Amino acid sequence: MEEFSREDMDEYLRRKFEDIQTTKEGWTIRLEGDVNTYSLAISWGKTNVSFMVSPFGFAPVNETCASNLHRYLLASNARMEGACFAVDSEGSPLLRTRIPVCSMDEAILSGVFETLLLQAERHYLNVLNLARNEHARVEVPR
Repeated sequence: MEEFSREDMDEYLRRKFEDIQTTKEGWTIRLEGDVNTYSLAISWGKTNVSFMVSPFGFAPVNETCASNLHRYLLASNARMEGACFAVDSEGSPLLRTRIPVCSMDEAILSGVFETLLLQAERHYLNVLNLARNEHARVEVPR
């Protein structure tokens, strides 16, 4: 079986998505959800392909919000399969995953996009509320 190449990825993305931007590292596409439209950066590396919804939300407005948000992100990571949250240098949450190039194919890609959109839709409003309101009370979705 022939290894999935960067050119295969480009062709797949152009078939599946209308709004594609090519970058030096890879591509940026839009994932359309019911709650929001998400910008997904895809970076093709030597051994891994990285997928990152960035920014996923806003940086917390104060330390209380940051503490509540970080607890939520960690608890969500413990329950989430196929993706995880991280925080960038400005404190904004990111939703991401990484797949080895040697494992990449169209079925895997389809699953990655499905998983990221599912998790984004499931967590987006909670993340926004926690970042902006120190009195927000949310539960981690199962």
